[in-house]
Amino acid sequence: MRIPTSLVAALLCAGAVPVAGQEAAVPGDSVAFRSGDVELRGGAVPVAGQEAAVPGDSVAFRSGDVELRGVLYLPEGPPPHAAVFFLHGGGRRWINAEPTDFARMALERGMAALVYDKRGTGASGGNWAAADFEDFIADGGAAYRYLAGRDDIDAGRIGVVGFSQGGRLAPVLAARYPVAVAVSVSGPAVSPAETRLYALENNMRENGLSEEAIGRSLDLWRRFFEALAAGRPLAPLDSAIYTAAQDIPPGALPPPSEHYQAIPHFNSLNFDPSADWARLDTPFLALFGELDVVVPVDPSVAALTAALAPEGRDDVVIRVLPGATHALDRPPGTRDPDYVPTVMDWLERWLGEE
Repeated sequence: MRIPTSLVAALLCAGAVPVAGQEAAVPGDSVAFRSGDVELRGGAVPVAGQEAAVPGDSVAFRSGDVELRGVLYLPEGPPPHAAVFFLHGGGRRWINAEPTDFARMALERGMAALVYDKRGTGASGGNWAAADFEDFIADGGAAYRYLAGRDDIDAGRIGVVGFSQGGRLAPVLAARYPVAVAVSVSGPAVSPAETRLYALENNMRENGLSEEAIGRSLDLWRRFFEALAAGRPLAPLDSAIYTAAQDIPPGALPPPSEHYQAIPHFNSLNFDPSADWARLDTPFLALFGELDVVVPVDPSVAALTAALAPEGRDDVVIRVLPGATHALDRPPGTRDPDYVPTVMDWLERWLGEE
């Protein structure tokens, strides 16, 4: 059975849940480093209203066969400096507002900051769609090793901040590499499938689908994820998808098998961080927004609390910001006043000089 091109296009967009972001950015010099067989690359990004460039270095380093490129910002004052690097959210993200905004604030507090284009996006090489969460963790590990190997960076004072998907990966990276502190911003702590189903359900409800249509769609998505996770063919689902597309907006349905396109989320359905959580002894901050419609907050808080702080730990803080969204904004788009100070104070607490 074949369906119209317009319907195919809508099916391929299924599950997209956009999140508004900030536009400000920090200028810096182009840098490059490698992870596996992918080159990541970044360039200077201007800050609105600023003419002077923030000091930066052109750098290159490798992780396996991959060259990663980004932007390194160095603060004033004598080295060695504390430093922070960033893990991107999901999708085709390159050097963008959130990490570059935090890079500026890190500089204001005397910390160096490294940001880079996700593999396969922006100026970076590699295949973004073929990557999985383990690839992005390896890329973050390459960023850590590069910073730790510089004479002007204090290897004992390097932190990582992850946003959304990057927030999911930040505690895993911190368990595998000797970073001094880790921060997760709206990072899910439930399975990739559960996370996507939650976002899809909220997206469909927001767009006015009936409860019956939502139920049918979610059932197909569950079957789609189960088949992908088990390595089974997707074609047996096609008939049900095409039938459902007759009265359910195709953008709410899984893609048919002949038009399936891999993305890191689909490639990582079997991702399990539990072993890494069990050995995490790094100071860790997790922030969530109460009104998040992309990440299931209550189950994520429960999972992190049970794994990382069942009896309470002074160096683990898991906090929900009331009235905040996935981007930790307060509707209609004003940044939550506690968001940035909480992250920066946490970094400064654990990366400050003894």
